[in-house]
Amino acid sequence: MRSAFLMLLLILFQPFKGIGADRYLPAESDPKLEIKGIAVPKDRSQPLDVTFELAAQGRRNGPVAISQQQLSLHISTKDEPYLFVSDLQFPKSTPSVFVVEPGKPTKLSAKSSSDRFHDNRPWSALPPGKYRVRVYINSGKSLEFDYQWLGSTYSADFELTVE
Repeated sequence: MRSAFLMLLLILFQPFKGIGADRYLPAESDPKLEIKGIAVPKDRSQPLDVTFELAAQGRRNGPVAISQQQLSLHISTKDEPYLFVSDLQFPKSTPSVFVVEPGKPTKLSAKSSSDRFHDNRPWSALPPGKYRVRVYINSGKSLEFDYQWLGSTYSADFELTVE
């Protein structure tokens, strides 16, 4: 009797197992990031202004979507790969989710925030020198919107000189 009851429970709850994942359409392409420029303000108390392009490339030639929360800015050197890691702050008018179709890249601009891992220090705490900068897409844990890409990737290196 007990095993019949357990079997009934399994059958009843089976349809609910994947409801969250099934309700959103999967990504049909992979994202590609390219930093187009970084404006270093004369007033070093101000954030860096990063301009980059988000594009969709390939698998099934369909859209890919990334949320603002999935994007971050990383500044590093050979010896210090996590020298500065910042969230990106977008203008209020920017959508919270970017949906990109293949062949139609989107140009985005955002400002750096303080370093998430080093006592919230500003970028200006970096000593003068040359740095490698990347914009990262950080993976979500589960689909939260249509075409969301759940992997992790980053842009090609961009060289930043701090004087």
